[in-house]
Amino acid sequence: MKITVSPDIIVHVLINKEHFTRFSNFQALWLHKRYLGLIAFTGLLTLLGWFHLITGSVTLFLLFAATGFLVPSIYLIQYKKTVSREINRLHLNQSSYDAYTIQLGKDGVMADNRKERIFYSWQDLRAAHNFGDCTYLYYTPKRALILPDCCINKGTKEELWELLCNHMPKQSVKKWRKVL
Repeated sequence: MKITVSPDIIVHVLINKEHFTRFSNFQALWLHKRYLGLIAFTGLLTLLGWFHLITGSVTLFLLFAATGFLVPSIYLIQYKKTVSREINRLHLNQSSYDAYTIQLGKDGVMADNRKERIFYSWQDLRAAHNFGDCTYLYYTPKRALILPDCCINKGTKEELWELLCNHMPKQSVKKWRKVL
C-alpha cells in the first residue's frame, strides 16, 4: 500500500556540523533541563564545602569544591567528545549530510531517506520544538527529525510552525527563545 501526502511544506534536509551539534545540545542539556542538575550539583557541593571552611576544615572545603567542579566538567568534556566522534563518523566536518526529505501536509508527515519512506500521522508525533533556526519534530521521546529553516523548499518557516500548531496538541509544540 502506497501512502502519499499532498504536501503543504517540503523540507529537503541537509544536516551539517552546526545543526547536529545544536540538536545534540538541545536534546542532552536543554530539553529535559539536565543543565540544572549540573548547576545544582556544583552549587550543593560548594555550599557543603563552604560549611566545612567555616568550621575550620580547609581540606574538606577543597575536596567538596573540587569535586563539585570536576565531576560536571568531566561530564561535559565526555559529552563533547561523544558528539565530536559522531560528527566524525557521519563525516560532517567535510560536508553536509543529505539526510532525508520531509513532506508535511494535512494528513501527516512523510519522511523519505531514499532507502525507505515512513509515514507519521499527526497523532503519531510526540512533540515539536522550534529552537533557533531549526524545528525538531519528535516521533519518539528521544528521536526527532531535524528541520533546518534554510532547507525548506516549499513554504516558509512561519507556515511550517503554523501547520505544526494546527495539527498537534498545544502542549506538544514549543518555541524556545535560547539559541545554543
